[in-house]
Amino acid sequence: MEIEVEKIDLNLGKIVSAEIEIDYEKCKDPMNCGLKCLKACPLAMFACMPLDATPEHPPTMFKVVPMFRFLCNYCMRCVEVCPEKAISIK
Repeated sequence: MEIEVEKIDLNLGKIVSAEIEIDYEKCKDPMNCGLKCLKACPLAMFACMPLDATPEHPPTMFKVVPMFRFLCNYCMRCVEVCPEKAISIK
């Protein structure tokens, strides 16, 4: 059996990342909801970053960031659990 290689397109080497937006006007303190989006994501795509940490003081303010967008499988669990409706995925 002969395969015509030029007709096969496997998209190898292409990493497609989800367009994930977080409205930080709505998500002002992710600790208030218990980081529901982080817990809901089966692929651990989000990270919680400290905004005000110093060597002398532990952080008191945080921001949820979609760190690993290429891992997103569009399950939409983060969108569904966000009580502020601050997450959108395209």
